[in-house]
Amino acid sequence: MPPEPPVQPSAGQPFDPASPREIRQQYKFVSNLLREELTTAEAPAWRQQVLDHLELASFSAGYLLAAADRDTVQVATASHNLAALALTPLRRP
Repeated sequence: MPPEPPVQPSAGQPFDPASPREIRQQYKFVSNLLREELTTAEAPAWRQQVLDHLELASFSAGYLLAAADRDTVQVATASHNLAALALTPLRRP
């Protein structure tokens, strides 16, 4: 079963990529994709690449949650990194 995509904001509610709810949804979506890939990964190099992506997603989400109340360049950068993980294809060895 494929993971559910992140929930879009309701009509009338602005999208806030730095809100804790949005951060958790993005992380859940990315980590579910990576965990699904990890269950089928057989080559050690491939497993390590998937684990590296999962670690980066976890770090980015944790950083964002810790800094969600601040409007900083670091928050924007971490948010971009987390969202980009969903779009970055892993390279099979």
